[in-house]
Amino acid sequence: MVRGHTQQKVHPGMSSSQNRKTAHYGAVTGLRTTTDGMHLLSSGSDSRLRLWDIDSGCNTLVNFEAMRLQTSKPLQLAVTDDPSLVFIPCMSSIKAYNTWSGTTFQTFRGHYDHVNCCYYNSQDQELYTGSNDRQILVWSPSTPALTEMGRR
Repeated sequence: MVRGHTQQKVHPGMSSSQNRKTAHYGAVTGLRTTTDGMHLLSSGSDSRLRLWDIDSGCNTLVNFEAMRLQTSKPLQLAVTDDPSLVFIPCMSSIKAYNTWSGTTFQTFRGHYDHVNCCYYNSQDQELYTGSNDRQILVWSPSTPALTEMGRR
């Protein structure tokens, strides 16, 4: 982790070269901090999502349920303010996971091609998603598609 322009800080959990190599078993494709700045979420080409404690640099070992991630491009993740949910593009859908338990909260379906990015607007409680289908979709609590599609 780089601080400023000249200082580099290596966390105890990442001090050995072996630990630094195993953040993901493949390329890291996305990064997002929680709004409180305490945790970092990472996605990888190994179709894994990891939650890291920023102070210690350690993987919190939350076991996120299975997902299939696009591996050819970077992904933009989104997190709610509290930060109870993380949203991640999973091929042509978006999955919302409980940040602390790793369980799937909801799956959003509506795009016709790979989803590349998502953004959560906490003020309006809306999720915006962008896809290779050239569409930007808006998901909000009042959207019928939100309540009908993808409930587990």
